[in-house]
Amino acid sequence: MRRWSVSARSAGCTGPRYDSDLQRGVTVPTLTMHAEDDPTAFVELESAFHDRVARAGRDSLLVQSFTTEHEHSKLATPEYAAQLRAMMGWIADGRKPSVATLTADCAEAQKTYGEACYFDPDFHPQPLASRIYPRRRHRFS
Repeated sequence: MRRWSVSARSAGCTGPRYDSDLQRGVTVPTLTMHAEDDPTAFVELESAFHDRVARAGRDSLLVQSFTTEHEHSKLATPEYAAQLRAMMGWIADGRKPSVATLTADCAEAQKTYGEACYFDPDFHPQPLASRIYPRRRHRFS
C-alpha cells in the first residue's frame, strides 16, 4: 500500500530547500543577533551570511547585531525584547532598525527585565576565511 505520493514527498522537500537557499538572499526583513564569543557557531559565519545576502542584492533586508556574550543558546532577555520591538516596527512602519536603535531599545528593556545589555555596535566579524580554510565548489558532471 502506497501511503505517500511522489508529489507529497517532493513538496515536503521543496519547502525547506526554498527556505534555506541563500543563493537568492533573504526575502523578508531579517534581524540576526550573534555572540562574538559563541562557543558553538563562530561569529565569522555571520560574515559569510552577510556576503551571500549582499551578493543576492538583498542586504537592505538584513540587520546584523553582535553581543559581547559567551553563549550560544540564550543571550540576554532585553536583547531579545529589543530585537522583537525592532522587527515589529520594521514590519509595521517600514522603519529599518540599526544597531544603535537596538541598543537604545535594549536599554529601555533593561528596566523591565533587570538584565544587562551587551550589544557591541562597533563589532564587525572577520571574513569566514579568517577562521576556516576557504572551500571550493566542486562541479560534478
